[in-house]
Amino acid sequence: MLSRAQEARVLEVLSDCPSDSSRTYCLEFSPEAHMKIVLAIVVAVSLAAGTFSVASAADEKKMSSQQERMKACNSQAADKKDDERKAFMSQCLKGAAAMPMTQHEKMKKCNADASAKALKGDERKGFMSECLKADKKM
Repeated sequence: MLSRAQEARVLEVLSDCPSDSSRTYCLEFSPEAHMKIVLAIVVAVSLAAGTFSVASAADEKKMSSQQERMKACNSQAADKKDDERKAFMSQCLKGAAAMPMTQHEKMKKCNADASAKALKGDERKGFMSECLKADKKM
């Protein structure tokens, strides 16, 4: 059963219809029905777009440690060519232990070793020199 407000709305819609033969069509596709259809389409498109954006976000997940290492080694090997590049990439991809130390890291390590041995003056200078040379050979 329709409420009085609903009946009044049906009569209002029917009064806007052009003829008796199309009244069923007018009732089925009233402005509210059109609005509901449009709203349903908008919701469906929004859900589909949201699903695709979530799927693409899942594809952009965090890189694995091997992928990160590959990216870092590749950027460091940008200026190297052919066999030199292959050798560098091979050493670099073996891990952090195989990667050469930077000058700053060498100084820090040698300085810590000299302090641990409590070296002073000429002894410290000699030790630092040998330590830095030894790291270059590795």
